[in-house]
Amino acid sequence: MNLLVTAAGLYIPAFIKKQKIRQLIKITAQAFQVETPDTGTLTYHECLHVFARFSGETAQRALQANADIQGIKSRLYKNACDMGIQLRRQLHIKTTAEVIQFTRILYKVIGIDYSCTPAGDVTIKRCYFSQFFNGEACRIFSALDEGVAAGLSNGGRLVFRERLTEGHSCCRADFRLTEEPL
Repeated sequence: MNLLVTAAGLYIPAFIKKQKIRQLIKITAQAFQVETPDTGTLTYHECLHVFARFSGETAQRALQANADIQGIKSRLYKNACDMGIQLRRQLHIKTTAEVIQFTRILYKVIGIDYSCTPAGDVTIKRCYFSQFFNGEACRIFSALDEGVAAGLSNGGRLVFRERLTEGHSCCRADFRLTEEPL
């Protein structure tokens, strides 16, 4: 049992949650090659709202401008993967069970009701971002999810099959882990 992951499941201070949301905002701004919105004096909940609104609006602008969506997705994935690797190392995540446990915790921080079976079947019943994203924006930001998952799991693949933003009752995905994270 990983005590750091277990402790994170019990309590994460607001300043740490805010720090991670700011990191996600920065990753998003870098991927879209736009300026990062200021969140300096905002609370964690306000930062989460800024992140969701900023992400949805930025994705829509990119789609309307016929931007290089594959390039954006590649940058989102790479930077999010780096974040996942950093978290895996900081929390000493070593097993598939710890990856699944911490992923649930991480999603909870950003307002997503995430569950994953040991076989890697993912269900998301509620998603804070679904009120800010349409299906196209959600497909872009799946690269962020995929990157964090790959980094946390040392190369696992998260692949979405269904999305709330496309009219489904929940999101469904497969999280395939190739080996123990180490």
